[in-house]
Amino acid sequence: MEQKTIVELRRLNSPPRGVDDVVTAFLLLLEYPPNEVKDWNKCKSILSRTGEKSVMTKVSHFDPLYCSPETAQKSEDLLAPYTIEIVRNKNLYAAKMYTWTKSMIEEVKASGGVQK
Repeated sequence: MEQKTIVELRRLNSPPRGVDDVVTAFLLLLEYPPNEVKDWNKCKSILSRTGEKSVMTKVSHFDPLYCSPETAQKSEDLLAPYTIEIVRNKNLYAAKMYTWTKSMIEEVKASGGVQK
């Protein structure tokens, strides 16, 4: 995941349908509470955080062994209606986030994640 991806997505005032789901799935996987990612303005606020609370910090510290299978499943459910082609046609940066999120979901599933 690159910082540029985060920057470009948070610049969207009203993302195409599907892009918002990709961002929400990504943030849920990083264990942001569901109530913090329920609308686009809240997601944009999270994407704008800096320092220790930044998304990139969470990405760099993400370990599939410490993600719960339930969290991964919630993210996967949000992505289920979409393919990489659908997302790429809506927004290239969302496609990058989609790919990262899908791969981390698979790693959580393969590792079994942490049981909460």
